[in-house]
Amino acid sequence: MKSKLLMVLLLFLGGAGTLFAQRVITGTVTDKTDGSVIPGVNVIVKGTTTGTTTDANGTYSINLSANAKVLEFSFVGMKTKDVEIGSQTHINVAMEPSSLALQEVVVTSLGISRKKRALGYSITQLSGKDVSTVKESNVINSLAGRVAGVVLTTSPSGPGGGTRVIIRGNNSLTGNNQPLYVVDGIPIDNSGVGSANGSTTANYRRTDYGTGISDINPDDIASITVLKGPNAAALYGSRASNGAIIITTKKGKMNNRLGVSILSSTTFQQPLLLPKFQNEYGQGSDGNTYTDVNDLKSHGGSWGAKMDGSSQMYWTGEKRPYVAQPDNVKDFFQTGSNLVNTLVLEKGSENFSVRFSYTNNHATSILPNAGLDKNNFDLRAVAHLSKKLSVDAKVTYFKQKAEQRPYMGSEGLMAYTYVIPRNLDINDLKDYQNPDYSARSYVNNGGNPYWIQEHDINHDGRNRFIGFAKINYQFTSWLSAFVRIGTDYLAQNINYVHQYGHWYWPKGRFRYSKYNITETNGDFLLMFNKQINPKWKVTANFGGNMRYHTFEYMSIFGENFKIPTKATVASAGNLVPAYTPLEEKRVNSLYGTATVSFDNFVYLGVTGRNDWSSTLPEQHWSYFYPSVSLSVLINKFIDPDAKILDYLKVRGSWAQVGGDTGPYQLN
Repeated sequence: MKSKLLMVLLLFLGGAGTLFAQRVITGTVTDKTDGSVIPGVNVIVKGTTTGTTTDANGTYSINLSANAKVLEFSFVGMKTKDVEIGSQTHINVAMEPSSLALQEVVVTSLGISRKKRALGYSITQLSGKDVSTVKESNVINSLAGRVAGVVLTTSPSGPGGGTRVIIRGNNSLTGNNQPLYVVDGIPIDNSGVGSANGSTTANYRRTDYGTGISDINPDDIASITVLKGPNAAALYGSRASNGAIIITTKKGKMNNRLGVSILSSTTFQQPLLLPKFQNEYGQGSDGNTYTDVNDLKSHGGSWGAKMDGSSQMYWTGEKRPYVAQPDNVKDFFQTGSNLVNTLVLEKGSENFSVRFSYTNNHATSILPNAGLDKNNFDLRAVAHLSKKLSVDAKVTYFKQKAEQRPYMGSEGLMAYTYVIPRNLDINDLKDYQNPDYSARSYVNNGGNPYWIQEHDINHDGRNRFIGFAKINYQFTSWLSAFVRIGTDYLAQNINYVHQYGHWYWPKGRFRYSKYNITETNGDFLLMFNKQINPKWKVTANFGGNMRYHTFEYMSIFGENFKIPTKATVASAGNLVPAYTPLEEKRVNSLYGTATVSFDNFVYLGVTGRNDWSSTLPEQHWSYFYPSVSLSVLINKFIDPDAKILDYLKVRGSWAQVGGDTGPYQLN
């Protein structure tokens, strides 16, 4: 028996030695053509999700396990490079530009595929692999550092929070500067409802409950295309004046085999940086110490006497050693996690394919008692009914439940956490309530971060349905058309409660809210693509769209609880209902585009769109806006044999974008 235990112990120690035997690899990544450093290069241990990126000086440092074999270096516009690690501890890499990057076919406006070299505007496309290797609870965060000119500002509200995306800077001082999001040709609503808990508190107490793009499952994405500027997105209307992000999702494979895939990913998060705190002075004011607990609790800051280890009055009413607690803020946080599990089923034939996926995302925050659960169900079917007729249909259902997202602002959670006196033991705040239901804190009438996270309520739930059906008909080899209809339906509820005994609202208050948002788009497109002669080629499209958008909101606000432990409508002494009746908006549109190319090196493109908006006065509800672009591959003139230049393009574009307003704004 002892020998068996000894063997198990030796095996465990040997495995632990392998697990913890790590080494650090450092190096610099440069451009092979001119030797300049390249910031933002992805450095990944091939076959894993372990990785890092190069800094502003092109340098990197990565911790590797003993069994790591190959480092993979990748960057947009550069050839991916694999390097054997061996016994090396310092690896410098020179990356080569990819000449294929500008030759590839990309998805542009209205889902039309075009060669990148023919475009007269800037565009970047990422594959599904680029955004699903390390899964984010908000897929758009995967664009960080991958697309030039795109700035992402993530919310500090934890898992599932929204992300502000700005392409090439702000275009408006007061309006919305974010791009339009289009999934499989269907524009989706990206507004973040419930971002403030009422107009009276919006400036100092806000919560980010996520936006539409955070509902998209990374494992279902085939590609993401970023169209930069109004010219690139002119055919999507005024909502795309700040650019557009086009997402295409995966289809099933047309073969006779059944495909089953199980994907699993786990990541952990910890606070990267915390403020630097002084650890010389403790709770108090003007360098004083206090013998009376009430005098002490009248001063919440760390402006007392120097901490010398002597026995002094503590905020709980007892005497304790007057010493620093250097990690009291750090210990408030915990290790967050993000567990993502996906099941994919695929089946097809020569003319038919179907793909079903289910993804569960369970995330815990770095804050106590906070996190979310997301479930995505996706079903897509494609059928070629004849050589000319095909059908594509998809249904996506999304369900999310989140708890205890933090408030932001001067009344937010961090405002009560970062100011904790330096001699306070954070564990003493976990007992957050007095016997009379009032908040227990180190300062009179003051806040307690554990009360906020463990006792108050800030819960929200989302149910979302996105679906479309598309019929495509190929009249000839150069003429085709499709008709499509799709809808995006969102139902969201947000419930917050400041419990009885709260330091600002001692009698308690709540708001229970519900939002319903829908957007339905029906469109058609006629597509002409013909080689007129060996030199000239014409591509033209003409289509139309009908957009119908609705918004409805209702809530009940209550305060002054009659029963301290019941945050119910019946318990509230004062009730204020709110209701926004159904708001409707319709926009009908006709649009067209044409591109003429000469000898595959000169491309001239024009677009035009006319909208009729129900939110404008009847005599002025029609407005037109055009765009024009020119692209010339001048390497055909300078170096036609490609002895020196593989690719050199000059492009220019001009666009004019019109706009309307929200419903019922004419007065």
